[in-house]
Amino acid sequence: MVITKKVPSITDAARIGSFNELDAISETFTSPSALKPPETIGITNKDNNKKFKNPPKTIDELIETTNARIVIQDPRTSTPGLGLLTWLKAIYGDEAQAKWKKLNKKIISVTKGWSDAYYNIFLAGEADLVFSYTTSPAAHVMFEENYDISASIFDEGNYLSVEFAGIFNGFGVDTHLVFRADMVLRGFDKDIRQFLMTSMKQKGITIHNEVTISEIEKNKKNFNVKLSNGKRIDVGTVMGATGRVPNVINLGLKEVGVKTGSRGEIMVNKHNQTNIKSIFA
Repeated sequence: MVITKKVPSITDAARIGSFNELDAISETFTSPSALKPPETIGITNKDNNKKFKNPPKTIDELIETTNARIVIQDPRTSTPGLGLLTWLKAIYGDEAQAKWKKLNKKIISVTKGWSDAYYNIFLAGEADLVFSYTTSPAAHVMFEENYDISASIFDEGNYLSVEFAGIFNGFGVDTHLVFRADMVLRGFDKDIRQFLMTSMKQKGITIHNEVTISEIEKNKKNFNVKLSNGKRIDVGTVMGATGRVPNVINLGLKEVGVKTGSRGEIMVNKHNQTNIKSIFA
């Protein structure tokens, strides 16, 4: 969760070591896939939507059985690339190297950054899958009204990023970072995690770890945020992620026959229409 005193109007890039994990934006594989409900993998292009009618729902399925051309980013120069590297290590542990060897057979290119992978290779049709942000489909809808784009949410979870904390801080915004864990970057080396937190504090980011937000109260101009430890913060903007567990309890979906996915999510088409034509979600 990122809490700021004001909102910057322009994005300022920061060095790779400054921010890598926040419960706000996640990174995942995107691909030309069939336009399906939220669980479909990655990016969808109309011209190729027959290729991924049944996209993989797990990273293991992607590595072991999915036939796809994949483009990824170099972990030495790209935060998404670094995220993929640590993500696989967190999932597979000592078996990660063996999994990488299998995945490598499907990788057609490793780019220095996200833009090259996404725009110059993936959107050009040269790759079926690209490691990207789960917000990519929303951007296509917002700016292009293109509903052929979708992102995958694997059963193993997705890698989380904290760019926004650093972006806001880079513009001189009084930024507070709130998260439940004791340290950022779960799955990373402990020394790296500690160094990152120290670096963020030195840059002026206020870290509230091992707490959650229990209440947000809007006043005339700002928001008064109450943390689970009783502390209150008066801020201008609150940005956060609610997670990916669908809130569908007691909606009666089963009784009326609304189709749901493996995690309980409501299955919809590009018009947010469920399998029951009169019900939208």
